[in-house]
Amino acid sequence: MSKALFICFRKLQNRNFKELGEAIAKRLEPDNVTATQPYIFSDKNTFTLIYNPSPTIKTDGPSLCLGMSDGSDSLFIPNSPLPDGSYALFRAGEEMAEASSDFAASRTMWYYKSEEIFMVSTSQRMAIAFFGNFELNNKACGWFLSSGTLGPGHSWDKRLQIVPPRTRLLLNRNSWEFKIEKNVNFGFNTDAETVKDAVSHKQKLIDVVQKAVESLHIIPSQWTLALSGGMDSRSLLFHLQNPELRAVTWGLKMAMNQATSDARIGKKLAKKTNVPHQYAEMDYKEGSFPTLINRFIQASEGRIDHLAGYLDGLQLWGDLSETGRGVIRGYDAFGRKPPVKNEHQVRRTCNLSITTSQTTIPEKFRITENDIPLHLSRNDGETLEDWRDRLWLQHRTPVTTAALEDIKLSYVEIVNPLLSEQVVRAVQSLPVTLRNDKKVWDTITSEMFPGIPFAKREAVQEVGEVLNLKDVEDYICDTLRNHKDSTIFPKSFLNYLIDSYGSDYQKESFRRGLRKLIKAYLPKFIENIIRANVNTGFLSNQWLATRTFMILRINEMLVEDAKIGDI
Repeated sequence: MSKALFICFRKLQNRNFKELGEAIAKRLEPDNVTATQPYIFSDKNTFTLIYNPSPTIKTDGPSLCLGMSDGSDSLFIPNSPLPDGSYALFRAGEEMAEASSDFAASRTMWYYKSEEIFMVSTSQRMAIAFFGNFELNNKACGWFLSSGTLGPGHSWDKRLQIVPPRTRLLLNRNSWEFKIEKNVNFGFNTDAETVKDAVSHKQKLIDVVQKAVESLHIIPSQWTLALSGGMDSRSLLFHLQNPELRAVTWGLKMAMNQATSDARIGKKLAKKTNVPHQYAEMDYKEGSFPTLINRFIQASEGRIDHLAGYLDGLQLWGDLSETGRGVIRGYDAFGRKPPVKNEHQVRRTCNLSITTSQTTIPEKFRITENDIPLHLSRNDGETLEDWRDRLWLQHRTPVTTAALEDIKLSYVEIVNPLLSEQVVRAVQSLPVTLRNDKKVWDTITSEMFPGIPFAKREAVQEVGEVLNLKDVEDYICDTLRNHKDSTIFPKSFLNYLIDSYGSDYQKESFRRGLRKLIKAYLPKFIENIIRANVNTGFLSNQWLATRTFMILRINEMLVEDAKIGDI
């Protein structure tokens, strides 16, 4: 629901930032929501802006905390102990200013430091609007073509840097000295002695999850739980079940007729706990793609291409915004734990894909292993499984998971109890045998609702099916064909994408159908054998064209955002 911009100036400011703050906030507002009045604070050398502030946000003059954290009397005292929770924290004192990410960087923060200003924001668009100009980052373009994300540490604007998980940015406001403090321990328990510890590990995880949920003091009447048929959201339902809570599941209309879909299982879980449940139909409507993609790009700030849960044109999130309730999400520190037999499979699992073989991509946008930062590379002696799980925390969660949350934050407040520090630390302490296939978490969550199985079918529509529709193809290709700014991509590349748009659709469609059948009908161990022995990573021409189209539209949006700074 809320996004924030926090700026400290080295010199005294005589400017009134009210008009600029209101203009930036208005620019961020989706066309299917009515945002609350922005929170604007400015004094002689500080400016704070909060877009669409929710009642759960804590503020103290220029200081603020987005999200939710456990109680702390020293919350806004710079350099004091950090709370646990799911948050982005900004602290301003007379001598010190601080911006801190939570243990998982569940809410992405971007920063810029010069000799004149120190700026931190949870929104690239807000920062670019304040800059008054936009400097496109070609590496972000390359990563977006490769993975559908901005890649490790990148922003669309080359001046902005991401704040990693578990990090404090500290500024001495008198000397203007700046330092970064990090907790860089993303490693996992590598103890081979697992059997005798399995029971204690299980109990520890049960205890910390319960404590993490309780410490946030969630008031059920103020929140809606995003409920699927998987493990994570059902664990939150178990701890939060209350008639005043609400639950929502979304997907295709026909998914309600499939007994093992997220739709049906989510409904069963809600009924079991007497929690009122809503099912939102996400079937794509012909001709709606222009509205859908515009809202998606604006809300996501162009950070990700995961359209599957938004094919209703973000109508669900507009409706949820009108309720005034926040949304509880069930992302966790486990992530997917498929078997991996080589480094390609590890990178793909954690959305760190490279494009060495994609020769159709212009050379300056190709991503190679040299583009992967050293801290994300495999360490000496590190097993593939430990590397997979470290990358999930160190890269996938702050880059992909947080990007998905950004979409919702344009509409509603979000909290992620399973990404709290105590839960993440407990997961890091697990031996690999209890992490693979989320074995211990599977055991715990299976016991919460005996008799209600986990879903084996996703309820949402395949995006590839939508991209193959005539109205969608025409819209994407017409945009590529008529785009006037050729400074980003060469015309020959755009023409290739137009001419080859659907040329490999049958191949991609076959792969999608096969994945569905394997997941729905084969035992888990057979699915794992297939996963471990197939090096997937095929990037269809449709997806390459769609990502290219999105980059062009994102660039247009950010150029327009920057014009706000002229006020």
